[in-house]
Amino acid sequence: MIPVMEALASLEPGDFNNRIRLSSTYRWTNDQMAALSAPQELLTEVPAEQEELRAQVLLELAWARIGKVAWNRHYDDPDIQRGYEAAQKAFELTKDPLNKFTATYAMAYSLAFHVPRDNQAMLGLLQQARDWFEKTPGSSPQSWAYMLHNDTLKGLVENDPAFKSLLAAQVEPTN
Repeated sequence: MIPVMEALASLEPGDFNNRIRLSSTYRWTNDQMAALSAPQELLTEVPAEQEELRAQVLLELAWARIGKVAWNRHYDDPDIQRGYEAAQKAFELTKDPLNKFTATYAMAYSLAFHVPRDNQAMLGLLQQARDWFEKTPGSSPQSWAYMLHNDTLKGLVENDPAFKSLLAAQVEPTN
């Protein structure tokens, strides 16, 4: 699959969405160097006025950096802070609720790998992430709970009483 995606990216370098998908594929196959270099290169090519697209590329870069640290467990790796910063920039650029959610969730997730870990900051970001998540089409309390039961976050959510509020179901007011 990757060779075909790479060929497509080289044949149509202006198709930024294909190249974003290729970056994601590198990340999911744990090709850490390509997962980092592909969105970095793409970021230099996306025009500054295309803020939503830049936000998507920044989110790919953020997740590549965070994923590298999460996989290797090198907590002193500066990529964890750089991943947080890329997600923060993406949040500032985007107006899309899904990208806002993804950015705040990425920032919160990255804090799980900061030493020392700041649980209060993580909780605040996860509360913001939940607010954005609820604004995305198809969101549900069950899908939000799934996001919190990720292996990395699960221990905090289940063992720190402060995080229990994140699982409280949001009830829509009836008219």
